[in-house]
Parts: sequence; structure tokens; C-alpha cells
Amino acid sequence: MKKKIRYLLIILFLQQLGISRLAIAQSPIDSIRTILKSSPSPVLQMNLYATLGGLIYLQYPDSAIYFTNKGIEISELIPIQNRDSVYIALKGALLNNSAFLHQRTGDIYNSILLYQQCIQIQEEVGDTTNASTAYLNLGSLYLSVDELDLAMKYTQIAVKIIAPNEFVGIAKCRMTLGGIFDKQGDYDKALNQFYSAYASFLKENHHSGMGGALDKIGDIFFVQKDYEQALENYNKSIEQYSIELDNRGLASANFHIAKLYQLKKDKINAEKYALLSYACAMETGFPENLRDASSILYTIYKENGDFKNALAMHELNKKMQDSLSKQDAIKLVVQGHLKIDFENKAAEAKVKQEKLDLINEKKVQRSQFISYASIFGIVIVAFFLLLIVRSSNKTKKANAEISKQKLIVEEKSKEVQDSIHYAKKIQQALLPSELGIKEDFKDSFLLFKPRDIVSGDFYWLSNTQEKTYIAVCDSTGHGVPGAFISLMNISFLTEAISEKNISLPNEIFNFTRERLTDRFAVDGNQDGMDGILLCIDKNDSHALQYSASNNSPIIIRNQEIIQLPYDKMPIGISSHLKTSFSLNTFSLEKGDLVIAYTDGFADQFGGPKGKKFRYKQLNEFILANANLPMVELGTKLENQFATWKGSLEQVDDVLIVGFRVS
Repeated sequence: MKKKIRYLLIILFLQQLGISRLAIAQSPIDSIRTILKSSPSPVLQMNLYATLGGLIYLQYPDSAIYFTNKGIEISELIPIQNRDSVYIALKGALLNNSAFLHQRTGDIYNSILLYQQCIQIQEEVGDTTNASTAYLNLGSLYLSVDELDLAMKYTQIAVKIIAPNEFVGIAKCRMTLGGIFDKQGDYDKALNQFYSAYASFLKENHHSGMGGALDKIGDIFFVQKDYEQALENYNKSIEQYSIELDNRGLASANFHIAKLYQLKKDKINAEKYALLSYACAMETGFPENLRDASSILYTIYKENGDFKNALAMHELNKKMQDSLSKQDAIKLVVQGHLKIDFENKAAEAKVKQEKLDLINEKKVQRSQFISYASIFGIVIVAFFLLLIVRSSNKTKKANAEISKQKLIVEEKSKEVQDSIHYAKKIQQALLPSELGIKEDFKDSFLLFKPRDIVSGDFYWLSNTQEKTYIAVCDSTGHGVPGAFISLMNISFLTEAISEKNISLPNEIFNFTRERLTDRFAVDGNQDGMDGILLCIDKNDSHALQYSASNNSPIIIRNQEIIQLPYDKMPIGISSHLKTSFSLNTFSLEKGDLVIAYTDGFADQFGGPKGKKFRYKQLNEFILANANLPMVELGTKLENQFATWKGSLEQVDDVLIVGFRVS
């Protein structure tokens, strides 16, 4: 029904432009392309490209950007004297649409630049309605990258200039303000804004908007642990989303209900709503929704022993996490450099626009010269020559300014890279050296290959009078985000032994989990780590105590592999928060090879068929080379990793530590 209504509206729109019924007898998209081939007026082309982009942006965002930008290119070719109010309105709409599409595809920088250009052109003609929309979009964009001050600034401007009867626009402003207060932890103000937004959406019978407001209200009650109120609002949200078949909204609300039931340990309802969320997420393809739904389904299937479906959900979740982790890394850099980078791009665009205006100005002047040459002759020639000199000077100045701005941008980019390299130095300073490991484990090796400059995987060594501890851990994420989490995890492990005098490996993990939970519970994050913590008694080097989270240490003895037991829960927020990590013991023998690793090597894609290396193949490779000196075994592993990976990208950080018992 909705598609039919949209089709009729497009037909009416084309007929208003003077297009015949014959020309629109085919599909709207084909009709628009047919009309474009007949080379209509530039203003009509702008309108048609804007319409074409709007029709396909959900299914083909890249193509939508292409068509929208084609409309913008045409707008720049129209002479200044022909740019009337219709042109201004269309140019503003094209810029706003292009900005939104760039934002949706993750191109934050160009999105900000386009919104600013849109605001400028709309303010010049006093179009406060569309200007308020662009200001609000810019505020929402800054909110998405956690630039809360800028988000508040632009959203408040939108509130000031929006018309009193624009209830949907007012509601959207309230939603953005609520999101800002929510991230600031001011839940009372956030609730007030969301309730106000709901009331404004209600006046226009805007069901998706009402569903979004109720969904956010449910989130606030969930954070405040008022689960009955949260569930009530989530259910009301689903009712509103369902009216307009808003699959993205339905994916969000059903996930929140599934999460709530999972917290209550109601597996049946948790699975029911997670499946509903998953089905809606598959319709839209948004990574956030797919990540959330697959996370809950993975946990449920795993606990139920349905390992086939658990594996499918785990792989989907990891794929979505990898996609979103790139956005998170971008966000970290954006937060520090967004303002400076935007100013650079804005200055560059301004210079570019000045050059275009100069070209148009020269065209106008040349036309005047031809018209009046017979009358003014030599006077006009002289004036024109002076104008060329002036234009030439301006062009040289503009080129110099562009070069200057380019140098600034390159310098800022170098500063970002330098900052990350400095972060690497900090991380390396906190990690023990390979020589440091050999002081405690003489016959040992270390294979450590971060995927990016810095690493989420880390190894850690600590000594007391009676014990030696060595840990091999995998923090959430990799690159810059993973490195930040790893530094925090290192500090908590050190605090447990050095300040709290905790000696048992499982109690050290319990303390680290408690500190991570305290740090991230408010934010709702599930960052933490998986890891192995080995403890060797200095008075009896064959007495091993250990604790292991989501990974198993292995022992090679007499050409056999012994896989030691481990706890299937992370060191972080999970459904096992009240379950203590296990304290395991094992009696080592002289000649035993002890191996601890993270999942990076086993998960690497490569080989002739581009498949994962897998733990089984890794353990068999170590077993086949177990009699080699430890340094040679480390080199063999490194060469095998490079051979297997070949020309493919490294997918994760790689860490393996091994030592032979003397």
C-alpha cells in the first residue's frame, strides 16, 4: 500500500512539472531516467536527480549519493544571474540530502561540510524551515560521535528558529536533546525531553516517532532498573512501530525486551524477542541491530547446547562487531580532531567556491563586454584588462590558500598518527620485554603481532616473594579501542597483586572483573577481556595454579597434547557476574611445554581456500615442533602465520607465549 501511494505521489509530482502521462507509464525510476535523457532545463534536472536519490537511498545509498551529487554539480553550472528562489530551494535540498547520505555511509567529515553549506544557502534567503532541519541534522550527527557540546549548540539553534506549528520537527529536536542528556547521565532531563517529543509526535499521528520516543523512555527506566516501566514502554513502542512497519525500530524495541528477559533469566521470552529483533534486523541490514540480536541469540544457543546455531550467531556477531569497531575507531579520532579538520575543509571549500564565483563573474563580464563593445570600445577593453589582472591575482591567492590548507590537513593527519605511535610506546612500556620473560622462564618464546599499531591483546608478568605470575589476555576490540581497554586491564591486574595483596589467580580475575564492571556498568558497555593467568610457586617450580577465561592453556608432554579446563565466561559484564572463576591446579613435569595463546592465530583466514587456521591445526603444529628449542619454535610459528595469511589482511591481534619446564 505504501509503495502504491509513493508511486502515485511521484506521478503527480512529475505531472506538475509538465511531464506527460505517456512518459511516466513505466516505473518512476525509469521514467525519471528517460526524462533526463531528453535534456530538460538545468533546474528540472536538479529536481529529478534529487527525486531519484530519494527513491533509492534505502537500498542503494552509494548510488543515491551519486545521483544527488549530480544534481549539485548541475547547480554549480547555472549562472549567478539565473539563480532564483526555486534554484535556492533545490540546491539546499540537494545539499541536505547529500549530507544525510554521507552520514549514513559513515563519511562524517563530508557530511558536516555539506550540512554547513546547506545552512549557509538557506539562511541567505531566510528559509528558516529547511535551515532548522539542517541544524538539527548537524546536531544529531555530532551526538553520534559524542561531541555533546556541539550537538547541544546546533540543536538549540534549530529549536530557536523552527516554526511553532512544526510539531514533527520540534519532536525530533526534543529527541536529540534527550539523547544528549542521556549520554550526560542526566536521566530526569532526558525523560522530560522524550515525553515532550512523544506529545509532539502524537499531534501529527507520527507513529514511528512515537515508537522511537517510547523506546528511549524504556531505555532510561532500564538503566534505572525499573524493569516493569521499561517493559511497558518497550511494548507500547512496538505497537507504534508496527503501524508503519518500521523494521529498524521494531528490531531495536524487540532487542531491548529480549535483553530485559535475559537479565531476568527468562530464556524462553529472551529467545522469542531476540528472534523477532533478528528477523527485523535482517530486513534493514543495519549492523547495530544485527550485532545486538545475534549477541543474545549466541548466548542462548550456547547455553542450550545448540552449538550449530550458536556458531552461526557468533560469526555474524563478530562480523558486525568488526564493521562497527571501525566506526568506533573513527569516533575516537573524530572526537579529538573533528573541529580542526572541519575548519580546514570549510576553508578549502570556501576557496574553491571563490574560484568558481570568479569564473562565473568572468563569464558575466565577458558577456557585457560583447554587448557594449561597439559603444564603449577602448574604455571597456581597458576595464576588462584590469579585471583579468585582478582575477589572476585572486586566483594565485586562492591557489596559495589551498596549498596552505592542504599542508594543515596533512600536518593534522600526521599528528593523529604520531599520537597513535606514542600510544604504542606507552603500551610497550607497560608490557614486559622478551628478555624480562626469559629471566623467569629461561627456555621460552614470545610471538606478539598486533593487527594495528597498538594492540588489544597483551601479556603481563608479575613477581612476589613466593610466586611468579604470567598472563596472556585478549581485551575487547583491537587497534586504538582495544589498546585503551588493555591498559585498563593491566592496571587492574597489577592493582590486585601489588595493592590488594591477592595471591590466587581466580581471585585476581574476580577482582579485575569487579573493577571492570564498576567502570562500565553505567555506560552499558560489555568491554572486558578473555585470558589465562598462570601462577608458578618459586619453592616448587612444578606446582602450577591457574585460572582461565574463555580459553584453554595446553601442555605438551610425551608427544601428547593436554588441554586444561577453563571457565566459559568473560572477565567483564555477563550473565555470570556472581560466579567465581575456578582455581585450577596442575602438576608439571620436567620437559613439559606450557602454551598460552589468544584467538588471533587460530582465527586468521588464509591457506589455499581462504579458511580459518583453527585451534586444532595450531595445536598439532605446536606438537609437531615441540622438541625444538623455544626460540626456533617461536620463529616457526611466526613463519607459519605469514605463510598461511599470504596476501590477506590480518584479522586480529596475535599472541602466543610458551615455556619449557626445567
